[in-house]
Amino acid sequence: MIINEYTPPRRQRLAYAPPKLHQHLWKIPRKGILLSPRNGESLHMIVCGVEIKGKEAILCLVQRSPDGSVHIKSDIKKLALIEERDARSLVNMKSSIEAFAHQNGLGAFVIKTRQSSGILASGGTTFKIEALFQLSGTPVVFVSPPALSAFAKGNLGGVPSSVVGYQADAYRAGAWHLAKT
Repeated sequence: MIINEYTPPRRQRLAYAPPKLHQHLWKIPRKGILLSPRNGESLHMIVCGVEIKGKEAILCLVQRSPDGSVHIKSDIKKLALIEERDARSLVNMKSSIEAFAHQNGLGAFVIKTRQSSGILASGGTTFKIEALFQLSGTPVVFVSPPALSAFAKGNLGGVPSSVVGYQADAYRAGAWHLAKT
């Protein structure tokens, strides 16, 4: 009999299957997205333009209409990250982003990019907020400030009067995406 020989125990099969997390999320129909036009209806989608400044994400809902882009009024105009070094705060903001996207039936978030290096570079907090939007499960599109300014010059409709002044760039980001798709 050899004493030093080790035989690992056989793997046992689990008596139950582990739960599939987030399986229910795929079955939720999204409001605002028509997968195929019916009887002459136009394909419309709701997007959210986002501008990130400091610890805040400025939001503006935009929908495509036959006349162009239309602003949708929302009670939530900003989401703020209270403490960027606290994990609970990050999780709370991520769940707020997911709830906002689900509640409004968003097709995409359109984020105005920020400078990542140089003298006028954005802080690390803004990139954490950007990552939370990317992890929310809703598609994210990025638009550069030069593209937005070129779009603003060619956009004859301008920014609607229902858009608050600090939401102007967020509105332009959403309208830019709808015009390009």
